[in-house]
Amino acid sequence: MSDLVGLIVDIVRSRDLHDRERGQRAVRESFERAHRSVDAVEPLWATAGDEFQAVYRDVRDALAVTAHVRLLLPDGVDCRFGVGRGAIRVVEQSAGGHAIQDGSAWWSAREAIEIVHRRQRHGHPYLRTWFSEEDGTAADLVNAYLISRDHALSRMKPRERRMAAAFVAGHSQAEIAREEHLSQSAVSQLLQRSGATALMLGLSVLDGDDRGPSEREPAPRR
Repeated sequence: MSDLVGLIVDIVRSRDLHDRERGQRAVRESFERAHRSVDAVEPLWATAGDEFQAVYRDVRDALAVTAHVRLLLPDGVDCRFGVGRGAIRVVEQSAGGHAIQDGSAWWSAREAIEIVHRRQRHGHPYLRTWFSEEDGTAADLVNAYLISRDHALSRMKPRERRMAAAFVAGHSQAEIAREEHLSQSAVSQLLQRSGATALMLGLSVLDGDDRGPSEREPAPRR
């Protein structure tokens, strides 16, 4: 296979988690929920330690999933993401579980997650996602978007993330207001202030729709 997107995921400060098993389960469940809205070529699977992998059709899908997952993760659990575009080939087919894979998509994804680690240690603690590819044509533009996106996501409080997750999943402001026991105007203000509406617009643009959330009907829920 060629020109696919490999995603490498690891858990931030996994050794500090009070319940490591619960943290890994939360990651898997968050990806399962995100994959209801965005299809994966190969859904998330665990590799070793606190690391996971998944494969997507294109960069748009991988970026959408990583945004959804960060919103869905419970308080105290967060992830880093290395996104790499290129070739993926099967090295060895396994009778059970996932085949051993190799290729430039995985090399780029590994490089990307190492960059996240390095930049987090050097003045950018909010950064969680990076994109890399062999020719680098789109990498700078994608990473400029990811820096701003991750900064907004990292500043959200648990309730703001929960509301944003519902919003990007297609729930109306009225539905969110009922769930959160708030007025619709309060929900609108919170979504604006937290950056959720900007996040939604960014995801819409990635999908080729540059209208804002108020200009269209909510996306259908699967």
